[in-house]
Amino acid sequence: MPDIPAFDEYVRSLGRLTAHIDPTAASPAAADIKEAATSLAALSEITEGTLTAWAADHPSWVNVLGLAVGLSQEKLKNTLKHHFDTTGWVTLARTRPADLVRMLDADFDLVRLVTVQRERPYDFGDVLVARAGTRQTASRAGASGRKVEDEIEAIAHDLGLPCQTRTRFMAVIDAPHPAIWLSQRASMPRSWSPRRASTRPDRNSPTQSGKSRKWPTYACPASSSWL
Repeated sequence: MPDIPAFDEYVRSLGRLTAHIDPTAASPAAADIKEAATSLAALSEITEGTLTAWAADHPSWVNVLGLAVGLSQEKLKNTLKHHFDTTGWVTLARTRPADLVRMLDADFDLVRLVTVQRERPYDFGDVLVARAGTRQTASRAGASGRKVEDEIEAIAHDLGLPCQTRTRFMAVIDAPHPAIWLSQRASMPRSWSPRRASTRPDRNSPTQSGKSRKWPTYACPASSSWL
């Protein structure tokens, strides 16, 4: 049996999961973005028509239009899936470039943003602000998640389902209406037997009384847990 190291020794043995990436290092992806930006800068004017023709001529560069309006690759894919039921911008640029550019302009002000950014000078501070954008994106994602929780909680209250978000999740076995209760143990009547629910059990599983009964399925706000 191998020797078990002391905790401090174990901590010292830990390393990075991934190597640090130099943000200034050249890469094929960075070179491709720069080439696309140079091509956009060479356009005589920025209109829906010129961007439509540009997208049709350079379908693989459409993701740069997304970057110009602040969309990451993942957000661009989600947007395309929502509007066109596909995440493939190359195919869209080849078959529906006008619809693609029209959507980006209507939803994200594409023409104005490309025009403004092409003509603006940038300094070192602008570079750092752009890199800090990932933190802002993460914060907005957290806020969006909380908004979804609030909306689901409001729907649950409208349906008369007792619930509370952002607390410890406990399942009630013998409650009058079996459901996931998002509450602390202290708030439950003593006659009910709480149990933590991390996975969905068999809906025909026996209760504490030894009897089997059908479990109605209730979606739990802010959770994938079920009872």
